[in-house]
Amino acid sequence: MDSVDQDRLEDEAMIETRRRWRWSQEQIDEFLRERTRDREELRQELAAELRERESMEYERRHRDRASGPAMLDLFIPSVGETREQTCGVCLEDFLEGGKKLRRMPCYHSFHQRCIFDWLRFNRRCPVCRFAITSVEEQRALDRAKAEAPATCGDRSEPAKRPRQNPATD
Repeated sequence: MDSVDQDRLEDEAMIETRRRWRWSQEQIDEFLRERTRDREELRQELAAELRERESMEYERRHRDRASGPAMLDLFIPSVGETREQTCGVCLEDFLEGGKKLRRMPCYHSFHQRCIFDWLRFNRRCPVCRFAITSVEEQRALDRAKAEAPATCGDRSEPAKRPRQNPATD
């Protein structure tokens, strides 16, 4: 029995009880309107809470993801250049001429697709937890690069003050 059927049975039982208490049809109709309003408010509150929880879960899962440039900068080794013989994510063997590989800065190697899927949610190596640049760190680096020319300049000579002519002063 679903919740709608259960609600209907509860309503019918309550209506029958109110009839025994000699409620008028008008009072019963008002009771049903209030009950419907209360249920709708509860549904809206529950839906809002669910949306907030989903949003928080999405934020939690994506908070520590690796930046795109950091993922693309991972070294592309050949099968003979890796310490491992299998991917630490999918546990399949590395095959010569098979899937493209990527090596983390900690020197653990994985299939490219496996490690990219992993790094979209977690910036840490699945084997040793070594962290690469996160999205937030990348944004800070990009901002610093953008501001660097404005604050540091190219280290050219400071602007010279115009010489004052002592004869005219």
